[in-house]
Amino acid sequence: MPPGPNGAGWYQAKEPSPHGTVNEAGTFEPSGTDIPVNSPLNPFVDASPWGHVFVDDIEIPGIVQSIDGADKPEEWQVQAGTKESNASTTWKSSKLAESIKITTKLPNAEAFAGYYVLRDKLRPKIGERPPAHVITHPAINFNGIVRVSVKNVAAPKWDRGSGAWLGEIELIEFNPPKPANSGKPKKGKDPNADVKAELDAVTKEAAAL
Repeated sequence: MPPGPNGAGWYQAKEPSPHGTVNEAGTFEPSGTDIPVNSPLNPFVDASPWGHVFVDDIEIPGIVQSIDGADKPEEWQVQAGTKESNASTTWKSSKLAESIKITTKLPNAEAFAGYYVLRDKLRPKIGERPPAHVITHPAINFNGIVRVSVKNVAAPKWDRGSGAWLGEIELIEFNPPKPANSGKPKKGKDPNADVKAELDAVTKEAAAL
């Protein structure tokens, strides 16, 4: 578990799960047992997890101002009605969160330096597979988003209104493609199998004479 608050509501996402539900107690329950949650993700029970975003074991530096785009809309196909049947809807899938934007205030030199460290951790390196990271925050994990890759780490900008430097990190939900079927294709039945078997039998019989 990464360093962070130790309140009753603290938890850490472990592995991705594309779907889940929230039970009557307010606890997110994935379809599987791959995301252990120790208590309801309820800020009225413990607000501390809601103020911290962890990427693997690194906390996003500064003071998180906003998190946007952590949504997974459901995709539906709508079939228009005809004289013979009514209009209908067919569920296709849950879309991925393609643009999760996290804005953080960098109030001091330590937070500013930490922003550089996070940038270097997130960005892919030439010649290596782009990394995927476990992300931990109730608002992001709410819909089952627990693994992300980076789209952009914006350079810090001075915000006159707040009198502080602001950094913005844009992430995309990571969902690896299914591995290709490496098994050999099954061969169809040989239409001449019976003839070949009969010929083989005759040949063996002749050889025995």
